[in-house]
Amino acid sequence: MNATPGLDFDQASVAQRMRDIREATRVVTEGFSREYMRECIDNHRFPQEAWEALGEYGLLGITIPEELGGTGGGQVELVALMEALAEAGLVLPMLLLTGFARVPIIRHGALSRQIEWVREMANQSTLRHNFPAILQLTVFERLCSPCGGLDGARG
Repeated sequence: MNATPGLDFDQASVAQRMRDIREATRVVTEGFSREYMRECIDNHRFPQEAWEALGEYGLLGITIPEELGGTGGGQVELVALMEALAEAGLVLPMLLLTGFARVPIIRHGALSRQIEWVREMANQSTLRHNFPAILQLTVFERLCSPCGGLDGARG
C-alpha cells in the first residue's frame, strides 16, 4: 500500500536506479583519491577535476528533468550519488546544494527561469568554466529578486 495516493513507487525500479548511480559514481571516483580531496580542502581549492568528471558522466544534472538537459532523476538519486561520493571520500556539498536549490525553480518557476538557471546548471561546459560566476547570485537572490525570481508574470 502506498503512503501517498496516486503515487506509484516501484521498489525494484528505485533500487536499480540507485545501483546504476552508484556504479557510475564508482567509475568517476576511481580516478580521485581521498588524498586528492584532502589536498583540495587544505589548499582551499575547488575540486574542479572531480566536478568535471561528474559532469562527463551526467551526474551533475541528476535532479534536472531531461527536457532541461539533465538526466531526469530526483532527490532519491541525488542522495544515492552523495552517499557513493562520501563512501569514496569525495565530499562535494556544492552538488547537494545545487541539487536541492533547483527544486523550487523546477516546480514553481517560470519556464524562462527554468531554461536560464536550471539548464545552465546541467550544462557541463558552463559549470566547468563559469562555476564561480553561477554562484555569485545566492539562491535567495535568484528566487526573490525583483528582476528575476519565481514570479511567472515576470518570466
